[in-house]
Amino acid sequence: MAPLGVDVIMPTSTSFGLQTLLKTAVKRAGFEIEAKTVTGLSTSAQALFVARAGRHKGSVSILVVPSDASVASVTADIRFFLTALEGLSESSAHQVVLPLPSREVDPYRGLPPHFEIASARARVLHSLVTDKVRIIVASASALVMRVSSPEQITAGSVALTLGHDITPTALGDVLQVAGFAREDPVDKHGECCIRGGVVDFFPANESKPVRIEFIGDVVESIRRFDPATQRSIEPEDHVEVVPLQDSLVDWVNDYSLNESASFLDYLNL
Repeated sequence: MAPLGVDVIMPTSTSFGLQTLLKTAVKRAGFEIEAKTVTGLSTSAQALFVARAGRHKGSVSILVVPSDASVASVTADIRFFLTALEGLSESSAHQVVLPLPSREVDPYRGLPPHFEIASARARVLHSLVTDKVRIIVASASALVMRVSSPEQITAGSVALTLGHDITPTALGDVLQVAGFAREDPVDKHGECCIRGGVVDFFPANESKPVRIEFIGDVVESIRRFDPATQRSIEPEDHVEVVPLQDSLVDWVNDYSLNESASFLDYLNL
């Protein structure tokens, strides 16, 4: 494909008008034509191209950017274009377009990565395992780091719904594998607590922690609660336990970090 320079102008009209404008821009730019190489795109045009390319469910598009500084802004641009092109909700766009930053730490100093960065990386791996992500924006350095195996990420994950058959102890084991620390009460991200038939945990990137109440070995209720007062405030139909880190401790075998996989291993699932 010949070099392209596409400047996208944002309209002030309705979302339908924006969708029409972007579809026209996609057609005029030639983005509907299959091509092995595309060059000369402006930053906004790159985001539009990737949003268009990532429209197929069941496939994953990966945009590699030079540095972590570009990851957040490019991710936001792609989410915007995908939302406008497909009429997705903002929450849906945040689920299918994910950033993959590097850990931003010197691996030889033994320092852990920042919590938000580690959880963002783990979320990408979890979404690849569960086939939910459609577009990943990754920095070049983020792709070369060793991570836990898909099996380890799966062991630290579970989707809970009302009536789900799982014991509080078994859920506690999943939370441990996922990297949650046991604290009572739970009032910070990454903490969990088991008190008889009640399990509390505070997922990453969530504004409120979760309280699971059991009757026997069955999930009876799922509620958000206020970390300051510890009072339940709103019910939920479902919630997911997602690992907090991309490198998890293998609590079953040798209690060491499981870093037996690369990012490419997740693309061959």
